[in-house]
Amino acid sequence: ELSVKKFDYVRAERFFRRVVAFNERNAEAVLGLAVSLLRLDDVAAAKAWGERAAQLAPRDPEARIVYGDILRKLGEDQRALMEWREAALLDPNHRDAKKRLARAGVTQ
Repeated sequence: ELSVKKFDYVRAERFFRRVVAFNERNAEAVLGLAVSLLRLDDVAAAKAWGERAAQLAPRDPEARIVYGDILRKLGEDQRALMEWREAALLDPNHRDAKKRLARAGVTQ
């Protein structure tokens, strides 16, 4: 996770792929892989992993936000909005969820 924080997404992707290969149900690693792929602009692969992260951790607002971001980048705006709304429902004070909904013109 430290690699993602330092914006070394190539190393982060490799790290998270190894973790996921060892334990494919590790939601944190799956989410980290999705974020890394998104930042590397491999949006198609990011979508698959982002969806998996949201499935593994459906009550994690971060997983919903990341999956929404991926969907938005793919032009699936309505589905992205649904994910961001779900994140806001899970955590009404989540700053990133509120920010994305505000940018989309949605008031809470």
